[in-house]
Amino acid sequence: RAKALIHTGRAVEATRIMAAVHVLPSENGRESHRLYEQAHTLAALNALEAGALANAKEHLMAALRWPESLGQGRPYEPEERLVRFLLGRVEEGRGNTEAAQKAFQAVVDATGELRDIPRPLDLLAAPALEALGRTMGVERLRRFGNPEARAVREGLSDSLEGRMILRALSLTE
Repeated sequence: RAKALIHTGRAVEATRIMAAVHVLPSENGRESHRLYEQAHTLAALNALEAGALANAKEHLMAALRWPESLGQGRPYEPEERLVRFLLGRVEEGRGNTEAAQKAFQAVVDATGELRDIPRPLDLLAAPALEALGRTMGVERLRRFGNPEARAVREGLSDSLEGRMILRALSLTE
């Protein structure tokens, strides 16, 4: 049910369901946390676009948590770039420059060395670098000139994660 709510734009309802769920521990049980994170990230995007920065921050902080009730512990290096990027935008909007820079730096650090064909979340590195005032390398990140890289960006609308990335990128345009 939470998955259906997420995919139909009812993220806040999905967060309520995920808060009540108790999943047995499992090494392969990543789905529950993924749904939890997606629900909170979508709710944060909605709040951010509506100008409700405090509400957006609450959802983003929740998206970073790994509740025991979801049956999986926090991995050593979880993928948090989208949440951190959005947190940077929220902190920018709240005038908290230091926290915004910390969030954007986390996006840049997690992106690491870029390949010729970027992964979808790599696209957040350019606006994160710009937000940090670092222009070196931004043009290369913005171009991603080869056809395969352009296909990555064009294919973002094909998945929920991709659509969330597009919405995050639109916050910078």
